[in-house]
Amino acid sequence: MRRVRASFSVSFCALAAFAMLPSAFCAEPTKAATPPSIAEVGELGENVYDLAKDNDWTKAEAKLALLVKEAESLHAQVKDEKAKGKLDKYLAALKTSVAAKDQPVTMQQANKVTKFAADLSAPFHPQIPVDVTMLDYYGRELEVWSAAKNDKKLKKAADSLETTWAKVRPSVKEHGGEKQATTFDGLVAKLKAATSAEQYKGVATPILDEVDNLEKVFTK
Repeated sequence: MRRVRASFSVSFCALAAFAMLPSAFCAEPTKAATPPSIAEVGELGENVYDLAKDNDWTKAEAKLALLVKEAESLHAQVKDEKAKGKLDKYLAALKTSVAAKDQPVTMQQANKVTKFAADLSAPFHPQIPVDVTMLDYYGRELEVWSAAKNDKKLKKAADSLETTWAKVRPSVKEHGGEKQATTFDGLVAKLKAATSAEQYKGVATPILDEVDNLEKVFTK
């Protein structure tokens, strides 16, 4: 998934949100640009995921090194110790799994990094809604857990994707994405009808491809 980068220009309210300060400091939602370090961490996490999926471990190691470096920049700005600890945990797991060429664990942990970045970007109301990014996350969860044949986690990912789509669907249509909404409706219907790991896997790739089209609705 390609993300739109914007210049790092933030208001006091945006800085308050990024530093995890109390909401009382900012009465109105900020429209400031998402700090580049957040977007970079999310994108690099996705890069590691894709490379592990392709078993390209040389490039995965290189992207992980960039991810670790970018996480250092994020660490310097985030004040929430719990959040920093969570990211450190994911990175430690990735270092171990990439070194061991452990595809399932690498994909799982890399996807957690993308969700972490999406959650952190929420206070900045990015151009591409966080819920669209989460559709991407849940699509990858379907890939991960269909490979593992974990029915419980597949059902959870499918239900979460359906709920998230219901939240963001009106905005997609408001931005002129009637065609894209109809297409995604069809994919969600197929997902709801899935009863096996193979069926979940079969709909995961089209969902991920269509999320790219949803993103374009908000960036055109």
